[in-house]
Amino acid sequence: MAPTRAPVAATSPTRAISRRRGPAQRGRPWKTVDELELATLSWVHWHNHDRLHSYLGDVPPNVFRFTANSVQMGAGLGSYAFHDLGWRRAATIATPDLWQWGIYAGFLAEFCSLGGKIPDRYWLDSTDEEITAGLDRIPLNTGDGFLLSTKPADAATFLQRYVVDHPSLAQRVILGAWGTFPISIDPEVVKAAGDRMTGVVTASFVPLDASQEGWNSFVAEFDSAFPALAETAAATYHLFDID
Repeated sequence: MAPTRAPVAATSPTRAISRRRGPAQRGRPWKTVDELELATLSWVHWHNHDRLHSYLGDVPPNVFRFTANSVQMGAGLGSYAFHDLGWRRAATIATPDLWQWGIYAGFLAEFCSLGGKIPDRYWLDSTDEEITAGLDRIPLNTGDGFLLSTKPADAATFLQRYVVDHPSLAQRVILGAWGTFPISIDPEVVKAAGDRMTGVVTASFVPLDASQEGWNSFVAEFDSAFPALAETAAATYHLFDID
């Protein structure tokens, strides 16, 4: 299969992701990266607003979401890059799985809506050895900075090389999260970049708890409105959405 724009993956991003079919994919490979991005955003909207769940009699999930999804977890990263860091052209390095697609799509939608451009996108969909070799070939002076939404080990590999030419990472790098775990505090990433990670902004899951008055009020109202779900919801507030 054809390589990506940089030789990071063994397959093209459109072919690689078209294998994972959902409502945004209608039985054919996407021909361009633009088609892929539009389809990803369409899928994210469907997942957040139209997908039906059996727990509430097949109603959309926005009725009973307790935690941020991957798009919401990265909310603000695009505007931070544009307004605070002054980025106008960004490069992205992402692992093509459900969670990283969401963080990537959220950043892309926000950054581009403000007028930013993402001319260089690198998808890590290959073996570990091929990914490591491909990361070593990504141009370091692409755009104003990088969004990394990858496995911590892959982020560490790239950052170890990147800090040599760009020691001020806070101006040049924004990090996603691996699951609900901020990449920035992963031991491999900290070891690779050290004190140069100071000030780097990252996506993160922010749990809500009983110390917050607004949260307690929400829980009480939810329990009153959906008493049959109260016990199930209590077990998932801080972990994941009910699916």
